[in-house]
Amino acid sequence: MAASPQRDQHPRHGLPRIAGDAPLDQIWLRVEEQALARLDDDPILFGIRLRHCTLAQLSTRSIAQRLAHALRSMSPAMAAYKRLEDCRERIILQLETYREPHNRNP
Repeated sequence: MAASPQRDQHPRHGLPRIAGDAPLDQIWLRVEEQALARLDDDPILFGIRLRHCTLAQLSTRSIAQRLAHALRSMSPAMAAYKRLEDCRERIILQLETYREPHNRNP
């Protein structure tokens, strides 16, 4: 999760942390899919697909509930690594009361 939709979230950019009182539409969920493929002459190709949306754009309440569970069960060390220690509890509360968007496209 991040406070910015910027794709490159490297610490050298000094991007802001998620504010403790940030609403779900100001918190970005980043999902990376990584793939390795061996090419014919033995080199390996590495690819990353990045997807992101705000937590307010989650498609179902079920997804919000699973994300809340993942945050709740996260170790303090992992929360610190992900820079979530100041906002985790508030995000969990918001996700637990999440309502699906009304204007979803089919």
